[in-house]
Amino acid sequence: MKVSHIMLTCVFSLVLILNLSFVFAINSNEASVNVSWDTELHYQGDFAPARITFVSNFSQPLEIYYIGINFDWLDIDNFQGSDLSDNPVIVPSYGSHSFEIMLFQIPLNASIGEHDYFVGIDGSYGGLGGSLPTGFSWDSKILTLKISDSLEKTYLDLNTQVSAKINQTSEQTYDSPEANNLLSQALEAKTNANTFALNDQFQEAIISLTRASSFVDLIAEEEQLFDQQQENQNQVILLVFGGVVTVILIVAILLLLKRRKNTSTKLDQTTKSEI
Repeated sequence: MKVSHIMLTCVFSLVLILNLSFVFAINSNEASVNVSWDTELHYQGDFAPARITFVSNFSQPLEIYYIGINFDWLDIDNFQGSDLSDNPVIVPSYGSHSFEIMLFQIPLNASIGEHDYFVGIDGSYGGLGGSLPTGFSWDSKILTLKISDSLEKTYLDLNTQVSAKINQTSEQTYDSPEANNLLSQALEAKTNANTFALNDQFQEAIISLTRASSFVDLIAEEEQLFDQQQENQNQVILLVFGGVVTVILIVAILLLLKRRKNTSTKLDQTTKSEI
């Protein structure tokens, strides 16, 4: 990273140039970095946290004014990083320093796949005994970062939610044939979504998961409707049964009354005959 990196990012560079004897690049074997990303997966549009650890193999302490990363989607002189000019970091000779976690934005339109990046550092060393410090600029070796489809992240989040809904629903039993049919359709749509995802067809996978979620949402409603229909049918059966029983009782009573009347008539006739 050239001194122009600092000139483009902060005013302090003007003062720095005037107070440095000259600027040169530290050899590649005199320093190294380790970039620890917060997660292994990085998606389009993400904000990716990372901690940079700088290891010095230099014989003198180094004063760091600026540290940043140049990704291949940026211009060569454009860096994302931290301006430390107000509070420079001192790295001891043959020592190391882990900088505060920095947040790097991945563009939504970044291409899917491997991307190159490198770490750039500006600073100085020396300046003892009244001499001017010597400025330096150092770039790391090329590193790589894999960027994944933003739709994959959407799919993974939705898949977790839908899987939980289906598992919870599957633990219950349903009397409604339609409710059981909806559960079967939800499971089928979930299976299709997983197949699409395995083939990196995340848009289709998201659509299938959305359908599966819709099927699950209808199951409780369908079961409730079925229960209400069953209750109504039971009430009708009770009414019909009650009506039939009532008719039978009435007929039985009428027959009994008629029988009694016939018996009474026969008794009267027998009595008259005897007289």
